[in-house]
This record gives sequence, structure tokens and C-alpha cells, in this order.
Amino acid sequence: VVATLVMAALMLRSNSLGRQQLSQTLRFEKDRARPYIVFDLQLRKQCMYAVLRNDGLTSAKNVKLTIDPQLTSQNRQNKPSALTSHVISLITPKREISDFIAVGHVFYNEYSQPEFKGQLRYEAVDGSLYNEEFYIDLDYGKELLAIQEPDVAKELERLRKEIEKMRRSLERVAKISKQSIKPNIEASSSAMLDI
Repeated sequence: VVATLVMAALMLRSNSLGRQQLSQTLRFEKDRARPYIVFDLQLRKQCMYAVLRNDGLTSAKNVKLTIDPQLTSQNRQNKPSALTSHVISLITPKREISDFIAVGHVFYNEYSQPEFKGQLRYEAVDGSLYNEEFYIDLDYGKELLAIQEPDVAKELERLRKEIEKMRRSLERVAKISKQSIKPNIEASSSAMLDI
């Protein structure tokens, strides 16, 4: 009887551990398969874009972005960015939505302290709610933008000088070609007269 009770206690403990392991596995799978929305401000070809992207494995619904300071878009006559002024009903996995904010130097003139704090709220297809905060500091981009922007006047002057060098070289080649062709033509015509 004692042995039966010990076996029953061990089986109950084993079943309890099995339930805990199954519960933990389900929780891990739910976390792995969730949507994961990321917000970023990206400098692309000297233009600043606001970008929302779903890096998760499932779709996100009712995505709401709030940000301070408010982002305004040059495309929308300096009204708030479409990403912040609307709830986005659905962002599928690996999908990216971007909004042009401004040309790089205009962006840095408008946001002299380019630090942004915000919050992303969205839900998974199963109804799970997510509320994530973010912080973006783009102060480093001022120097990158300065490095990327060529001085147009200097570039045009450099091109003008290169074109002038090419013109002089072509003139010399043409002059040399005329001189070397003329004697050959005279020699050929006198040789034909001899025949």
C-alpha cells in the first residue's frame, strides 16, 4: 500500500512537471510567432524617412504610433506624418511602410535636437496587446549628412576643368592625325601616278 501511494505521488509530480513544461513551450511559441513592430527614422539618399516595419512572424493589427516631437512631412505641406496621424489597420510580416519626412538638411534645420521618444501600440491576430516604447537619437546624422553632400559649385568647376583638358587633348590628336595623314595621302597619290 505504501509503495502504491509513493508511486501515485511520483506520477502526480511527473504530470505536474509535464503540464508546466507544456505551458512554457506554448508561451515560448506564442512569443516567437508574435508580430514585432519596429519604428525608425532613416536617412536614405540624403532624405529622411519615417519607417514602420513588422519583423515578426504574424500580422499586427491597429498599429498606433505616437512620437514626441511630432513628425511633419514635407509631402503633406508640413502636416503630421501619415504614420502618426492614422491608425494602421494591418501590417503583414516582413512588410515595411515608410513616409518621406524631409530632405536631410531641412530635417536637421527643423529638428535641431533630433531626439525622439515614442510609443508603439498594436495587437496580434489572437488579440494580444503590445505597448512598446522607443527612443531615437539622430544627432550623429548631422555629420554624416555633411559628408554626403558634395559642394555643387566645386563639382561643376572640377567637371569644367576636366572637359577643357579633354578638349585640348582631342585638338592635339586631331592636329597630329592631320599631319600624319597628309604625307601618306601625297605618297599614295604619287605612287599611283607612277603606275
